[in-house]
Amino acid sequence: MRFVLGLGLALVLITIGMLVFGYVYFMNFDPPITRYPVRGIDISHHQGVIDWNALKAAGVEFVFMKATEGGDFQDRRFKSN
Repeated sequence: MRFVLGLGLALVLITIGMLVFGYVYFMNFDPPITRYPVRGIDISHHQGVIDWNALKAAGVEFVFMKATEGGDFQDRRFKSN
């Protein structure tokens, strides 16, 4: 019984560690501009009001805009974006 509980705890801790690592890695991911000179982002209602001039000044050249999610959700900021 202790082995099963220990194994379960180990799996939970490993999963949490992987999630934390993934979050930190992807939130700080910035590939080299020399290798990937064209920069783009994805936007949706989660980002709120988009400052298009600031994006252009930051070197963003294109965006992917969320329009829908699943079969019944429409992004409420799609038209304004």
